[in-house]
Amino acid sequence: MTIALWPLVWQMNWLSSINGSLQRSTRKQSFAGPGTPAQEEFLSRLMLKARPDVLARGMFGMMAFDESSTLPTISVPTLVIGDRDVTTMPEAGRHIARNIPGAVPVTLAPARHLGLFEYHGQFNQILADFADSCLAAASTTVVTT
Repeated sequence: MTIALWPLVWQMNWLSSINGSLQRSTRKQSFAGPGTPAQEEFLSRLMLKARPDVLARGMFGMMAFDESSTLPTISVPTLVIGDRDVTTMPEAGRHIARNIPGAVPVTLAPARHLGLFEYHGQFNQILADFADSCLAAASTTVVTT
């Protein structure tokens, strides 16, 4: 229905932003703790820019998407961050971390889908530490030709 009626759905989304329900929904689904009203507003406005029919098609695609067999072939440093995401279930993150060789699982807690916004300081530090460890490992690797 969303795909067929996307112009109407888009208008309904804008109305939900005006009455504040979009912001409340964003907070409930995306934040687990100290998200600020400014973050809620920014992310809600960002979501309004996406066409509902495009999002719906993406959701259908994700429901059938399974690249589990590819995970063991990933040979680059991989950081898997998660906690209480209701969009990307925690078990999916654990599955990814278990199946990518050398993957580094990290819990950003308590965080949901937009924890990287909500805990931007912690997230940035985790990412910086991971990048530093990758650079340190790369500098000790000897390349032979």
